[in-house]
Amino acid sequence: MCGISGLWVRSSSLSRVELENIINCMTDALENRGPDGRGVWIDNNNSLALGHRRLAIRDLSELGRQPMLSSCKQLIISYNGEVYNTEEIKRELEAIGRWCKGHSDTEVILEACAEWGVEQTAKKLIGMFAFAVWNIKSRELYLVRDRFGIKPLYMYLNSRVILFGSEVKTFKYYPGFQSEVDIDAVSSFLKHGYVASNCSIYKGAVKVKPGSMIKFNSDFTYKEIIYWDALEEALRQKQSIRYRNASDYIDQMEKLINNAVNITTVSDVPVGAFLSGGIDSSLVVAIMQSSSIKRIRTFSIGFEETSYNEANYAKEIAQYLGTDHTEAYMTSTQGLSIVEELGGVYDEPFADSSQIPTLFLSKLTRQEVTVALSGDGGDEIFAGYDRYFVHNSPLMLPFLNQKLRRIIGNNIKKIDKRTWDVISRSMPSKLKITNLGYKAHRYADRVSANPIETYLKNMMQWQGDYNLLVSKEISNNIDREALYNRHFNNYIEEFQLLDTTDYLPNDILTKVDRASMAVGLEVRVPLLDHRIYSQAWRLPLDLKVDKKQGKLILRKLLNEYVPEHLFQRPKMGFGVPIGQWLRTSLRDWAESLLDQRSIQKNEFLNPGYIQQLWKAHLAGDNHEYLLWNVLMFQAWLSKR
Repeated sequence: MCGISGLWVRSSSLSRVELENIINCMTDALENRGPDGRGVWIDNNNSLALGHRRLAIRDLSELGRQPMLSSCKQLIISYNGEVYNTEEIKRELEAIGRWCKGHSDTEVILEACAEWGVEQTAKKLIGMFAFAVWNIKSRELYLVRDRFGIKPLYMYLNSRVILFGSEVKTFKYYPGFQSEVDIDAVSSFLKHGYVASNCSIYKGAVKVKPGSMIKFNSDFTYKEIIYWDALEEALRQKQSIRYRNASDYIDQMEKLINNAVNITTVSDVPVGAFLSGGIDSSLVVAIMQSSSIKRIRTFSIGFEETSYNEANYAKEIAQYLGTDHTEAYMTSTQGLSIVEELGGVYDEPFADSSQIPTLFLSKLTRQEVTVALSGDGGDEIFAGYDRYFVHNSPLMLPFLNQKLRRIIGNNIKKIDKRTWDVISRSMPSKLKITNLGYKAHRYADRVSANPIETYLKNMMQWQGDYNLLVSKEISNNIDREALYNRHFNNYIEEFQLLDTTDYLPNDILTKVDRASMAVGLEVRVPLLDHRIYSQAWRLPLDLKVDKKQGKLILRKLLNEYVPEHLFQRPKMGFGVPIGQWLRTSLRDWAESLLDQRSIQKNEFLNPGYIQQLWKAHLAGDNHEYLLWNVLMFQAWLSKR
């Protein structure tokens, strides 16, 4: 796992010294992603430069050093990621007379590109990757990103220069780059907690799409090449369903998941795993331990607040499987320490509050291992999110028509959130519901809507609040509606597809990548193997979900390793009591960022409106998600 950077200027308007200074600064800005080494390469025409920061995982020798030149001296690569099927590709290359000197995956990818071309090579790769390949002879540049967007890759171009890198902050070291904040990206961020996939926080800079590559020609013209598309693959696999015995589907999926987990443990440095005690991470750990003669290292964190704590479940799973388990409990004081780092850790504004425990867990894990496996991707691929099943619940009153359900929802919202919270506090302890006001109003929105309306609104954190931005209103249009188009005859698969193409890369994978790379930890996600994705879309829906829950096939597989009572329980998110912390241990930090003068200085947000929300939250209303977005934007502004 590494960090890459580069630039291509249209003419030799920069001297070699100037170009070298720029690429050195761009590369060193990524030191956290690659603390084990650095390298730069500049072409003879002083027009293109590549940079690389190395986190040494496979082939720790100098033969793994980057940027790396191909044996034919025509291609050079700067690569970030891990590809797990390189031994198979290497054998193919050797059979046609192309040999590798070392055993790094970088060299295999590079030689494959030289032999078969970049597009055909990308289709062969199993893993996570983002890389730049420069053809010295034809003067063509390729920027390539993996199928699910596990690894980040940004680019910026104008008539004079192409910039690219693992993080958008590297672009600021090019003198002509105007780091102007894009107000539309800010609006998108405030609604969803992350910057949308079709832009970046800076005007003109964008993300290379998952499953795609950008090919730049010598005259700076370019085209986007889609080598893999999640929607097209899902549709293709759905059409190929052959109804066999359920055991056939389960056996095939078991083989694929076992293979995916085992190939992701290949490393020349210590490997461990995150263990939350949930279905996905527990299955990954169970397979790892069953394939290892040694006790594997597992890591989890807990919280003093019992409603957020999963550490006990993780510990029980670890004890049953016999792993070498490490756990740590995160206090609110430690939470403050982590929070103060977030503005610098996240390259763009990012406001999924589970970023706090993710960074804490990454730090804990990095003390013992350099690589950790995670269960991310299971919810999207196997339909595990609770939001997929909201309208199947009797609580959603499916026996009533929508008009009556809207009347009920409107009556619930006539009671304000604070009053609902007071009602909750007066209930017996067994009946108390945390954040009842927020949950009651959210339920009212859900019971009033049809499934797709509920889903789209559920993914928005600011709805109908038009006074937040100074220069424009936050659009009440739902960005995801542009993505939504009925492809399947059930809502659950529509929701899966939307999450796979938007929420997964822009929230879940961004959160883990930035947090882990901030401490030089490589996190691998075996369930995001595209072969598993394809097989999952072949499954009859009743092997993935019933009326109440998803991931049925993963539950069946996990039950082969672990008794059902250890994992069969309501799903818990990887969250923190952020609302409570904002009123206590984080209050001083929050108030410094929400201070009217601090907000006015940046000229983006409306301080009066934000102060109203903050005071209401301190008084007992729950605006934690809305305020967290504002706080993370302010924290990012203070660090940029």
